[in-house]
Amino acid sequence: MKELHPKWSDKQARCVLYWQSSVRKKLLAEAKTFLKNNTDLILIEIPEANGVNVFRTCEKANSILERNPKKLLGKLC
Repeated sequence: MKELHPKWSDKQARCVLYWQSSVRKKLLAEAKTFLKNNTDLILIEIPEANGVNVFRTCEKANSILERNPKKLLGKLC
């Protein structure tokens, strides 16, 4: 985030309140595109709010998420 917003403080760059909505918007757009070809699936926009443990679910699907992402996050923002 510091590369995209060089004037931001370290605290701003690490605080999800500053950038989470833009990441969530891009992920939602990707998910909706995916669902166009996979009509038998459903989309839960905020799985944590529905009791889904996202880290455990991804782990069971052999996809490991970073808890404090640094590498992939820059590609999403």
